[in-house]
Amino acid sequence: MQQERRTSKRKRFVNKPDGRFFVTVRNNQYEVMDVIDVSVAGIGLEMGIYLDPGRMVRVTYKDDDTTMYTTGTVTHCEPSAHQRYRAGIVFDFPHREDSNLFYKRVRSFLDAGLNDDTRNL
Repeated sequence: MQQERRTSKRKRFVNKPDGRFFVTVRNNQYEVMDVIDVSVAGIGLEMGIYLDPGRMVRVTYKDDDTTMYTTGTVTHCEPSAHQRYRAGIVFDFPHREDSNLFYKRVRSFLDAGLNDDTRNL
């Protein structure tokens, strides 16, 4: 079993946001099927495509009023149900300020639908 390396508290999504999330890989943008959880350090997603671990990506949130993004690196990706893949993305440290703003902004939209999870990300 793989050792847990997460150090930041993550928030599990209960209610879904009005907007949509996307992951951009090599200038190709893919819609996120589901957001599992989010923290100041990273995000857990379900995708319709496999994301190569170690790959640099851009995570974007868009709604009618807002477009925001941050960059990160895929830490893992494994098959999940219904021909989807569950991926973990750690936000890039050099862009930590962007990641913090991304997290705070997404959290402000979703606070009513977020619950603390005892696990760390």
